[in-house]
Amino acid sequence: MSKLIKPRKLAISLAMFALITVGSATIARADAAVFNLNTGSTLPNQNYGTLSLLLNGDGSITITVNLINGNRIIETGQNVSIGFNSSLSPNPSITVSGLPAGYSFGAGDGPGSFGADGFGTFDYRIRSGFSAGDAGAVSNLSFTVFCTSCAGGVFSSVYDLVSASTNPPGTISTFFAVDIFCPNCNGGQGATGFVGTEAVPEPTSMLLLGTGLFGLVAGIRRRRKSQK
Repeated sequence: MSKLIKPRKLAISLAMFALITVGSATIARADAAVFNLNTGSTLPNQNYGTLSLLLNGDGSITITVNLINGNRIIETGQNVSIGFNSSLSPNPSITVSGLPAGYSFGAGDGPGSFGADGFGTFDYRIRSGFSAGDAGAVSNLSFTVFCTSCAGGVFSSVYDLVSASTNPPGTISTFFAVDIFCPNCNGGQGATGFVGTEAVPEPTSMLLLGTGLFGLVAGIRRRRKSQK
């Protein structure tokens, strides 16, 4: 016959779990985030790869796009290769370094309002000189974003560069958009179009879970005292 868990031990266990949850949420919010590129506007909904963000020790943020199955980052009619936003207000001035040859970020690339087909507009854009089938277009790239107008010249969280696109009616809300050439789409004939990130809960939801567990622990303790 299994032993019943004593209320005190249960309370301690829940409290420890809540502390770990809150700590993990804080770390996740400050350090890194990964988003799945799996929502198409003109392309089908499927897994195209990931887009990740990492907060560096100098207060910059590195954005990395890793596409799979031969998908490549290009630029078609929307004049955006990669679109992203800031959650800060006002939108900060930024500089970008580390882009591979053929990709660029200039003075006119943000903050502003740049359209990505089917996903509305974005505050910033990475541009590209590659079109469908160009051999120079890459499947993987990283670039580092520096805030030149933030306090101390640093970002405090990767979520400073995570905000949903501004959407006209009928468009899809997404945090990031990438214009890609998909060689395995369109019946294997290749197709181009924009792909966005799925909407995922921010780590603050984990913080709320931790807070709820602390409340549960407090309730158990009050109940035990009232029964004495």
